[in-house]
Amino acid sequence: MAEEILVNGAGEILKLLTSKAIDEIKLVKGVKKEVEKLEAVAKKIQEVIEDAEKKQVDDVSVRQWLQDLKDVAYRAEDILDEITYESLRRQVETQGLFKNKVRDFLSHFNPLVFRIKMAHKIKDVNLKLGEIEKQKQRFKFDVNPALPLASSSSSANRETVSLVDDSEVFGRKDDKSKIVEMLLAKRNVEDVLSVIPIVGFGGLGKTTLAQLVYNDVELQGKYDLKMWVYVSETFDVKRVLKDMLDSISDNKFEVSSLDVMQTSLRDELNRKTFLLVLDDMWNDSQLSDKWDALRMCFKFANHQGSRVMVTTRSREVASTVGTLPTYDLQVLSSDDCWNLFEKRVFSFGGPEKTHKLEAIGRRIVEKCAGVPLALKALGGVMHSKHGEKEWVDVQNSSIWAISDADKKIMSVLKLSFDSLAPPLKQCFLYCSIFPKGHIIEKAWMVQLWMAEGFFGSLKGTESMELIGDEYVKALCLNSLFQDVKKSKFGEIETCKIHDLVYDLITSISGIGCLFLKTSETLIDVSKTHWLGLHFDEPRIPKALHQAKKLRSFSACSANYEAVDGDFDDLLLNFLSLRVLELSFAGIKLFPASIGKLKHLRFLDVSSTRIEELPKSVTCLYNLQTLRMKNCDNLKVLPRDLRKLINLRHLEIDLSGEWREMPKGIGQLTCLQTLPVFQVGHNDDDGCTLAELEHLNLLRGQLGIYDLDNVKNVRYAEKANLKAKKDLYTLGLEWDRDEGDEEDGTNSDKLNDDDVLEALQPPFDLKELWVRRFCGSRFPRWIQNSSAFCGLVGIYFFSCSRFVFLPSFGKLPSLKTLYINDMRNVKRLGGAWNEEMDNPKVEIVEEVGNRDMAEIMFPSLESIHLMKMPNLEEWLEPMMTATSFPVLETLTIEDCPKLRMTPSSFPSLKTLQFQPITSGIAVQSLTKNLTSLTHLYVDGCLHLKSFPEELLLNNRFLYELTLKGCPEFEGFLPKESQSYTWRKLILFFCFHSK
Repeated sequence: MAEEILVNGAGEILKLLTSKAIDEIKLVKGVKKEVEKLEAVAKKIQEVIEDAEKKQVDDVSVRQWLQDLKDVAYRAEDILDEITYESLRRQVETQGLFKNKVRDFLSHFNPLVFRIKMAHKIKDVNLKLGEIEKQKQRFKFDVNPALPLASSSSSANRETVSLVDDSEVFGRKDDKSKIVEMLLAKRNVEDVLSVIPIVGFGGLGKTTLAQLVYNDVELQGKYDLKMWVYVSETFDVKRVLKDMLDSISDNKFEVSSLDVMQTSLRDELNRKTFLLVLDDMWNDSQLSDKWDALRMCFKFANHQGSRVMVTTRSREVASTVGTLPTYDLQVLSSDDCWNLFEKRVFSFGGPEKTHKLEAIGRRIVEKCAGVPLALKALGGVMHSKHGEKEWVDVQNSSIWAISDADKKIMSVLKLSFDSLAPPLKQCFLYCSIFPKGHIIEKAWMVQLWMAEGFFGSLKGTESMELIGDEYVKALCLNSLFQDVKKSKFGEIETCKIHDLVYDLITSISGIGCLFLKTSETLIDVSKTHWLGLHFDEPRIPKALHQAKKLRSFSACSANYEAVDGDFDDLLLNFLSLRVLELSFAGIKLFPASIGKLKHLRFLDVSSTRIEELPKSVTCLYNLQTLRMKNCDNLKVLPRDLRKLINLRHLEIDLSGEWREMPKGIGQLTCLQTLPVFQVGHNDDDGCTLAELEHLNLLRGQLGIYDLDNVKNVRYAEKANLKAKKDLYTLGLEWDRDEGDEEDGTNSDKLNDDDVLEALQPPFDLKELWVRRFCGSRFPRWIQNSSAFCGLVGIYFFSCSRFVFLPSFGKLPSLKTLYINDMRNVKRLGGAWNEEMDNPKVEIVEEVGNRDMAEIMFPSLESIHLMKMPNLEEWLEPMMTATSFPVLETLTIEDCPKLRMTPSSFPSLKTLQFQPITSGIAVQSLTKNLTSLTHLYVDGCLHLKSFPEELLLNNRFLYELTLKGCPEFEGFLPKESQSYTWRKLILFFCFHSK
């Protein structure tokens, strides 16, 4: 099992050597004959790969044969890639940086020295590959025709987090209720912190149960602070303290001395109640001392109201940390097992549910012994099996003869892995380069897979990124990824690998793919291809210089200490690298030797202290992804960035001092990711909006900054944003002086209205952000509610010259409306009107067909109105049957003049306003509410009481906060009514009773 990666890797590389991409290389004079030999031998070997995969498990000599094959195949790929690189280099240098087809150039490619050198290299590889091809005869492999590369369509057939999709959980309702009851129970011992251990073997669902409890509605508002920390096998007290601090503070804490971190956390917890989950705690020889060091932080917290949950496989851990009885988690019942399995298997795309398949399925479920992880994994396997015989084969599998429960679970997981297509296996095994329990960012992982060439040679308009997305979905379906977190748009953002699954893939990948720590004695890495290295000690291990076969090197650090060693010298040993990640590596000067890495496709220097990248980085013509996020010292972007003609993802942000985009970025027509675009200060030397004209593959998020530098509206028109159909978030920001924002100073010189009109986004846009716009009218395109029917979020900040805002009520998908610092706006709601300085008061526009009243704001879930000192009227949508039907959150801050508001919010749960001086507005906002759970009022100087209906009609109101309401007299309910709140807070309410 430990060498299976050799088969998967070798087979997929051989496919690359026989793909269409090699046809381009044949055009190079002097190498065609040798390349054709290479292709022919690779095809012969590829025919026996499937049988070799089976026989190498029991035959060490087959395993070695595959190892040799893989090494030669990688060498061949490097040589062919070197030829392609040279063609790209000459293309950039001699053809004006315009990207033409490699085919057009290679036919004229004739440097004699290079041609002879490459021919000799390929000939040498052919000799070695020929020997390997001869050796296969003695193994008598069965021949199978080479299969085509897997496409996205074929792929379709562990740090933990606190979130959970409870619709995917079966049989834990009673367990959750019992734990919640234990948490809410009052304790007689005031000085002892309540710690509840949840114990069970791996895969039983301890983390899932803790997630359900952590998010239970009965616990909402019960604690001042909530913290979720993944502990893992190594109980690192400093890291646990840091994670606790990060979870309760907006600031990110750096790891420092234990004393400093203990003091910081103790201050944060002082006199407060908290709920802390310590997930996946393991036993070690120093557990008692480490637990004591952690408990010191809880000394001044409110012990009576605070609770800790610990999930663990170990009863020793439970007895060490627990102060309450251990909760022993049991296996699922037969019915719950079937319900979980059934949902996985017979979902869309799975087999048709028949009586025969159900009967077989129930027998298979019985063999899983009530273990959720095994059921999920097996459900993913059976989802792709439509024939009765395939089901019977699984039912009769030898894995069920294993008596040991842990080994049986691992065998089920192995069965799930074995059912994957070879490209999926390769992608998943690569994940053992990540640390155990790591939260994996999907986009980042797909970019790594791309860089390693796991998607092969694509056909037509196929996109590597979209194929990667399909691979991730397939791995989730097989329960090999879990704890999936999705964006507000339903796309997978992050995922994790369960500890047991991680153990499985590390055992399969062996030394081929490793994650190590510098504090550990580094094993022999001379045969390692993918390496993740954690610098828990700031030194470069000497053994690392022997890793000359590395194709991926990912280095990270626990802090920002400078790494002791020469990275420049180190990189010269890694000339086959496709992936180089030095994020969080504590480096200040980036090695100039980076330019020697001709095969590099992925470079990440995020969260380092570098001030600039060396000029040589622009010689990486194969580079697909460049990440430079959170680089606080970064002063400039590479000037000749335009040379990176294969760049698809430029991951940058506004951290650091840089503020100029390199000119010519518009030539990078492969770009798909460009979250930040800075408009240059002058049209001659700077980067104008016209650079965006041909970047029509951009997708995701685009933020355009310094739009005040646009002197010629024609450049805004040339940006052609509406052609970028895959953008879903667009941010537009001007950088005005405060005087310009406040009163439109020099408004005769401003062209903001025309620029915004020209920057029409694509109709499929999801979110629009506008900041410091100094125009006075809304663009015509935003008035087209039918065109922008997918818009879910509108955010306006500091747009000083508006005096009127329309309602946006006819946008059918709008979920969030956020208006902040609009200081001159007097009226919100009403008809669209091009002359915003003289808005119409009547609301004729709000009604479509007078015979059929329409729903206004049909999807709106939250409204935030902030820093609007002159806002007086928020007009009620008129002549409609319903408005705000699903609005749950309403925040009004710093709108002191507001006197008129809508009065119908049928689903509102959270209401927050501060300050509103008008009692009329308060009455209007609150009089018809029936579903309120949270009410926060601050600075309402003349508020004396709430309408009696507010208390009578909102029976689930369990948190009410009043602050700075000096005339508030108290609550005046009927004598027969009594009210209880989970939390009632009064500050500076002097007349309250």
